[in-house]
Amino acid sequence: MKKVIKWMMICFMLFSLTGCWDQRQFKNIKLVLAAGFDQVDEDKIKSTVIIPTVEKGMEGPGDEYIQTVTTESNTLREGRTQIDQKISKIFDASKIRVVLLGEELAKKDILPLLDVFYRDPKSNLNAMLAVVEGEAEEIINLRLEHEPRISGYISGLLQGQVQLTQSPRENIQLICAEMMEPGQDFGLPLISLNEEEGLINYKGIGLFHGQKYTGVYLDPKESLLLLLLDGEKGKMARLSAKVNSGEEPAVKNYVSFDIGDIKQKIEIKKKEQIEVSVKLKLKVGITEYPHDHITPPSLKELEKKLSKILTADAKDVVKKIQEANSDIFGIGRRLQAYHNKEWKQLNWEEDYPEISIKPDVKVNIEEHGIIN
Repeated sequence: MKKVIKWMMICFMLFSLTGCWDQRQFKNIKLVLAAGFDQVDEDKIKSTVIIPTVEKGMEGPGDEYIQTVTTESNTLREGRTQIDQKISKIFDASKIRVVLLGEELAKKDILPLLDVFYRDPKSNLNAMLAVVEGEAEEIINLRLEHEPRISGYISGLLQGQVQLTQSPRENIQLICAEMMEPGQDFGLPLISLNEEEGLINYKGIGLFHGQKYTGVYLDPKESLLLLLLDGEKGKMARLSAKVNSGEEPAVKNYVSFDIGDIKQKIEIKKKEQIEVSVKLKLKVGITEYPHDHITPPSLKELEKKLSKILTADAKDVVKKIQEANSDIFGIGRRLQAYHNKEWKQLNWEEDYPEISIKPDVKVNIEEHGIIN
């Protein structure tokens, strides 16, 4: 009897199971892995997408072909419809890895542009975003022998810069809140096409104000320092600095070091004016310093020099982001949360570039290699 009941329950469960009602079979769709968008004129947007297609071979793995499709439309959704009219099967962007924005398009309001991604439940909101110096179409059309898929090349390049602490950890989902939040701006990686070498150059972080690219960017070294000041560090952070002059050979004037642990603190004081201090403590290890002997006194002197140099560089970075009116540190959001009365009295658009932001970097050398 127990066996009969057991089999009846199994049969009931099998009949009650339903299939996946929203399944999408790969044989019916065309997956888009990378897309670039450019401003054509005041009204039209040019969409360029790449679609890989794998054809089965008689024996062994099949061959992969890359199809590039370009169209001009009023909106991105309209552009997708036009692309559907040019390809076999159905356009599907659920696996997209990289979204590139042409420089001129990024200088306009990008929130309406990305609306199609936020409204589609199948969108890959983890897709990486980048601004292209020039037109995105040029990079989407780039073909390399050692990189069969341009989407893999671009995403690998951007992920590498994140690990090196030279690019922020941004994607379509993360920037949505930052675009909507008053008192908080963001930056996106800026890339360009190196026509001579046929490769992509990472230029640094493009600074945004609100929902628009300001046209101002930080180079990779400045980008690294900005991220550290913001309390963000990837797997590795490496810098070089000139600490001496007149040494022969010239390489002895420089020191290279890896940054280990960091401690960052932002303090806001409201006196007659708003004063912001950004304190950063770095524990570093010397990786290159071509001197014969390092004594404890010389090590302390080197710490002082590096602290002074990095503090001066940090001041230049802060000046640059304030001139671009880009509140990447989220100082406005902190004021709104902890000094709401003062926040309501401010016109942040005009007041942010004028407030006092003082960075202070302290370096502590913990390692200097096996050579003393």
